[in-house]
Amino acid sequence: MPGRTYRTAAVLLFVSVLQGACSDTSPTQPGDPTPGNPTPIVRVATTVTIADPGPLTDGDVRTLQATVADQFGAPMTGVPVQWALSDSTRASLTAAGVLRAHTEGSTTVVATAAARSASRPLTIARHPAARIELNHGALDLVVGAQRQLAATVRGADDRILLGRLVTWESSQPLVARVAESGAIVAVSPGQTTVTARFGAVTATMQVTVAGYADRYQAVTVDGRALPAVVEQDDLTDPQGYPYQLVQRLEQATVQFDGRYSIDLTLGLYRRYSFQGNVIEQLVQRQVLRDRGAVEYNWLDGSARLESEMVGGVQHQLRPEGSGVRIAFRIPGTDTVLGLSMRRVP
Repeated sequence: MPGRTYRTAAVLLFVSVLQGACSDTSPTQPGDPTPGNPTPIVRVATTVTIADPGPLTDGDVRTLQATVADQFGAPMTGVPVQWALSDSTRASLTAAGVLRAHTEGSTTVVATAAARSASRPLTIARHPAARIELNHGALDLVVGAQRQLAATVRGADDRILLGRLVTWESSQPLVARVAESGAIVAVSPGQTTVTARFGAVTATMQVTVAGYADRYQAVTVDGRALPAVVEQDDLTDPQGYPYQLVQRLEQATVQFDGRYSIDLTLGLYRRYSFQGNVIEQLVQRQVLRDRGAVEYNWLDGSARLESEMVGGVQHQLRPEGSGVRIAFRIPGTDTVLGLSMRRVP
């Protein structure tokens, strides 16, 4: 009958809607329980993948990323990753995966998680140099003075580039000489330009060298403070009494004005004993003078003093701290006095 047919169709439609509302058709994830599998699937770390850190140059700092996936290829979180490098001289790596590239070359990074490992080769290129920074902008030196120059090579981002060996040169090596280490020696009065070079990158500085200070005064002779005995003779007078002739260096000065002029004041004393007392009497006081040309030695900043007053007589001078040391040969003798001299303000 028509009425019963309509009621039956309506009941079937209601049941179908009810069944649809009670069913879960959403997709399941690995490890989720299902009606046919009420026990969750255990996810196991199966693969480790290290992300490409991109191009590397020395001085770069990057945080490496590793993805741990399960047996279904789904990423897993919270799995600890241990990091290692095959060559720690090329780069360093922290436990958190922070990589610092040190020198150009190759190394391999290894990431390990749950007994699964992955490796990725890394190539470190040399970061291009942009400028050189010197520890002095300019130098004013006196002959014989020494300084240590230092150069820092920096990249375009101002990073310090390690392991960059610069070369040094002086435009006037007879004025100042620079060693491979950057040690500079002032040789003779004048000006020179010192250049530090790394590849096509250079930095320059001006060096002005003045002659020896105008005036020096001796403070010691052969290591003994002035006044000091430089010669002593034991003699006997006609009456048979012993005495000594003592020569004492009392003062010594040298002056430079493009040439040298040196004065030595010597006192000759008679020394004897009388009733237990030592008595000294001045016999004479004389001043030795010499003058001549200064010949600088460009190798070490020393100089030869060529006498114009006594033929063939030479004295040797070399820098000594803030002063000079002169090996002064007394004309007419083989006596050489080692004079340590300090600048007179």
